[in-house]
Amino acid sequence: IIREFKDCEGCPLMLSLPAGEFVMGALPRDQQQQNDEGPQHLVQFAKAFAIGKFEVTRGEYAAFISNTKHNTEGGCHHRPGPVPLINPNFDWRSPGYEQDDGHPAVCISWNDATTYAAWLSEHTGADYRLPTESEWEYAARGGTTSERYWGSSEDDGCDFANGADLNREAELPPGWTVANCDD
Repeated sequence: IIREFKDCEGCPLMLSLPAGEFVMGALPRDQQQQNDEGPQHLVQFAKAFAIGKFEVTRGEYAAFISNTKHNTEGGCHHRPGPVPLINPNFDWRSPGYEQDDGHPAVCISWNDATTYAAWLSEHTGADYRLPTESEWEYAARGGTTSERYWGSSEDDGCDFANGADLNREAELPPGWTVANCDD
């Protein structure tokens, strides 16, 4: 049974996931499979664990920054083309596009994220940490076995996700692949 909970006002909404197992990794027939997504293998979880239901919001992250004065200098990766670059003028407050406190926090380094999790642990008395890759995939798959949680067709993604689609194709650098649909 999946249970939703919050450890404090302003804390992320969490899901308690049951112990279980799944096959991790891309299906061999997946045309978009990356080198680090195979071979498929069975992953088992002997104990239940909790994971955030949504990405940490900019507002939740701002509360952490306000409380700790954590230094987030260093710029932010962005993709003006096929290769990501660091722009030293971008940060979580100003990533180079419009955002409000309900949007996911972006331009967050691994150090920033682990420091945020440690702060949540201290703030709530509960044990927070970043999920492992297998925990994240177990949660993201939601019990499915297809290439994507909505099925195998990448073109059906526009019904379930906001991504590079035909509507954005003209705005993207040459060589970018887009889904054959409009979201």
